[in-house]
Amino acid sequence: MKIKNILRIYILLYFALFAWEAQASSETENVELITYPENAFSKIEKVIRQARKSIDIYAYHLKHLKVVDLLIQKKRENVSIRVIAEHDQYKHAFNKESSTEAYSKLANAGIPIHQKPKYYRKNHPTGHFHAKFILVDNETLLLTSGGFDGMTFDVCRDLGVILHQKDYSTELREAHNLFLADWVNQPYRNSSDSSRLIIGPEGQKEIFHNFLRSAKKSLHVYQQYLNDEMTLKILANAVKKGIKVQVLMMPFPTSYATDPNFEAQNTMAKANVDVRLNTNHYVHTKLIIVDEKEAIIGSASLSKISLDENREISFALSGKIVTELLDFFQKDWNKAHSLDKGRTLALKNKTDWNRTFNS
Repeated sequence: MKIKNILRIYILLYFALFAWEAQASSETENVELITYPENAFSKIEKVIRQARKSIDIYAYHLKHLKVVDLLIQKKRENVSIRVIAEHDQYKHAFNKESSTEAYSKLANAGIPIHQKPKYYRKNHPTGHFHAKFILVDNETLLLTSGGFDGMTFDVCRDLGVILHQKDYSTELREAHNLFLADWVNQPYRNSSDSSRLIIGPEGQKEIFHNFLRSAKKSLHVYQQYLNDEMTLKILANAVKKGIKVQVLMMPFPTSYATDPNFEAQNTMAKANVDVRLNTNHYVHTKLIIVDEKEAIIGSASLSKISLDENREISFALSGKIVTELLDFFQKDWNKAHSLDKGRTLALKNKTDWNRTFNS
């Protein structure tokens, strides 16, 4: 890599970290929280119905036919709709819902669907377009960890937020710029040092790692996948410093034959990180809470491919809403099980998540 490129990367990271410190000093207000599966579909439906001019969607999964029908209805009302979707989705046993019918209906209604752009595929050949958001009229941004599919709405543990232009003009502008860049196959260039959006993969890993390192008293981590080596080291070091670390996950998120988190969970347990497993939901949450004051939610997992390769989008929060997120975490934590018990229950019950959301 040329020296000039290396310097450019360091400069970008410096300003990203400077912006992070500036963000931490102010609170996020007027943020509407979405918790899955309790109220997700109704809130997403409401946001879509509000559209008068335009809807831009990043959709890793766009399979739910009620969502598709809503979009088609808005198209008939002369709302401009654009979709960027991931066609090469992760393969696992627990989400077999097909996107074929949904994509066909959208295409037949004249709604364009773009795959991840060529420049991205060239630079990140193993990466996925994993970001999820809905931008309505450039006035409302719904950012979520959850896909737009039946399983997510019915059985997944996910989180999202709704932001409005009057309070978060910088964030909505950045989301709009990101979508436009990817829509026309151009690399995204961050234009703001004050946005609370964390857009990956460019520089996001360092931001996440430094956020975890900033903890002085406690870390609450809720993740579908957690196997990034540096993250594991940071969590272990936090415990050594006397910081309270709680990690909440699920057993066997891919299939009951293998568990990509198995070794990482054992590593954390050996380092005295308190790890529990939620067996009541399909855990798809991406949440980090630092010192019960600041949090990050979004599409990015603490896994190597998510941090290094995927198009992700996350949002940094502080203030009163973090109390809501901590309450969300704590309720599931109190019902969760130890590693051994959680794994044993999962293998005994072998919940068919596909059947569960269809029942």
